[in-house]
Amino acid sequence: MRPRSATPAGIPGLSPFAASRQGVTHGNQTRLLVGGEAAYPAMLEAIAGAQGEILLESYTIAGDGTGRAFFDALEAAARRGVEVRLLCDGMGSFGLPSAWFAALEAAGGRAVVYRPVAPWRARWGLLRRDHRKVLVVDRRIGFLGGLNLADEYDGYARAGEFWRDLHMAVDGPAAWSLAGLFAGTWNRCTDRDRRMPWQPPVAALFDGDAGVAVQVIGNHETSHRSLIRRSFFAAIHRARRTIRIANPYFIPDHSIAGALGAAVERGVDVRVLVPARSDILLVDLASRAAFPRLLRRGVRIAEWSFGMMHAKAASVDGEWATVGSYNLDHRSWRYNLEVTANVFDPVFASAVEAHLSADFERSTEIAPERFRVPRWSRLLQWLAYQLRAWL
Repeated sequence: MRPRSATPAGIPGLSPFAASRQGVTHGNQTRLLVGGEAAYPAMLEAIAGAQGEILLESYTIAGDGTGRAFFDALEAAARRGVEVRLLCDGMGSFGLPSAWFAALEAAGGRAVVYRPVAPWRARWGLLRRDHRKVLVVDRRIGFLGGLNLADEYDGYARAGEFWRDLHMAVDGPAAWSLAGLFAGTWNRCTDRDRRMPWQPPVAALFDGDAGVAVQVIGNHETSHRSLIRRSFFAAIHRARRTIRIANPYFIPDHSIAGALGAAVERGVDVRVLVPARSDILLVDLASRAAFPRLLRRGVRIAEWSFGMMHAKAASVDGEWATVGSYNLDHRSWRYNLEVTANVFDPVFASAVEAHLSADFERSTEIAPERFRVPRWSRLLQWLAYQLRAWL
């Protein structure tokens, strides 16, 4: 199945890698942040400097030192009069101390749990999850990517193996787009008297040629489910030199695998980085079931073995890059709330490509002629792949 928007023509007046104009803003400044050691200090600094509003949305906020640091920063901001809203997922952030929420509310902040896993609570749920990781300060500074808020993502704070991840910072009107996604989710899962007033940005934010063009794309519970996927397909189909992908839960369906294979056939150097072992065994089995077909078609795959590789990023031709929360699996496509930022800028895209290429070289590449597994392993992988719609 090829997305209807993924045509060679591109969008007139915009990057040839753009599938649509939706969510594109100009005049942004972008910065790639590698790991919690780079992202967390920048995020906490932005929170400390907030003047009017802080919006924080995260799948996982852990009850550890990192989680405590962010709650303390939000509480301090609320006490000095900043409008603070916190949205965390009921499953990913399960077990957070209730006292932390109470202290934030007492300071004047507001907190909402997206779909609590407790059936006796309002708006509870199991299947659909809020998988986004977003921080917006004063609708001017934004952060997004794969980083949850937990010690294990910070290489400086955690000894030994840790989770390798990527985040990005954006200063400019793209932050307003992130705030709009936050407002939509917040207002759907909170009471009327706690809803967030929202006004769409002026059209001028989306016009012009100055600065970096950034396209913020998010899906909703029942609508726009394929927007991120379509934008990814468009970039793959228009690649002419290089494709670099890092994804922790890489379970490509036949259309994604076919698009990557077709890129190799037209001379594109395609490399995919995955973890040697993720935190979900069934996902690993399903992922490996797709490897033989990709390897036969010339896609190069390497396994990161220095802890968990959790980055969700890609670059194409050193001209287009995407960083976000989106996994190349069925769950991100069909069930999770996700967000990604497509950046149409050779400086940023080249930085992403260089980082992913360096990590690929540090990893163990899978040699096609040596990728042989016992029959019983192939059977387990095949069975896991049949369950990919639920992974």
